[in-house]
Amino acid sequence: MDYEAKGSVPKENWWSLQRVIYYERKAFRNVISVLKKLIKHYPKYTYWRQLGGMYGEINQDINQLISSEVIYLAGVMSKERELLGLAYLFMGADSPYLAAKVVENGMKEGNIERSSKNMEFLGQAWQQAHEGLKARPVLEKAAALSDKGTIWARLARVYFDVGDDQKAIRASRNAIRKGGIKRKDLTYVVLGNAHLNLHCYDDAIDAFAEAAKDKRSSVYAKRLIDYAKREGVRRQKLRDMGAAIPGCANRA
Repeated sequence: MDYEAKGSVPKENWWSLQRVIYYERKAFRNVISVLKKLIKHYPKYTYWRQLGGMYGEINQDINQLISSEVIYLAGVMSKERELLGLAYLFMGADSPYLAAKVVENGMKEGNIERSSKNMEFLGQAWQQAHEGLKARPVLEKAAALSDKGTIWARLARVYFDVGDDQKAIRASRNAIRKGGIKRKDLTYVVLGNAHLNLHCYDDAIDAFAEAAKDKRSSVYAKRLIDYAKREGVRRQKLRDMGAAIPGCANRA
């Protein structure tokens, strides 16, 4: 613009009109350029929202995240769609803890519904942030609200990670029974490892054998089968010699 070339700041509505024209032409990078000027000279959070949307259009996720976080930190983001969108951006940026905090706070403030889907996402975020003790109650609530096997599979992993093998076994069996799991082999691996921890070697072998049917887990599962067989035989020999070694402790 000649107006800008002269060192003058155009009126807000001039840039706004220019932004609309560029948007209608799908010239998103030009829209971004105009929005940056508007933010600098006529700062409004609505322009930050639009900037985040434009970065999304050109697949610049990090810049979209930064623009969205500005709105969130300013306390002017309250719609569930926006809050969940920010949480998903944090997950995509390998920041599951921040994603979990956004969703958790959104639920506390009543801006995010405590639905099965949202609870599952929150539990997944805590799990990926290695916060198993926080993930467990959230996923338990999600499982109570849904019949999806995927939730039970995730819950089984959390139970196993926090050392609750009995519940890991029950959750794994629930997941397999309910179905719909993309990686059933991984659930069988969790089931088998939980049995191993309880010294239930025959049950562990059965679970690992199921996992081995999937080529993605075949090599690992077969190694675990060999280990379970050797360990089962070793411990039985020790018991035969009079050693007070506990047997299978599975009560699941």
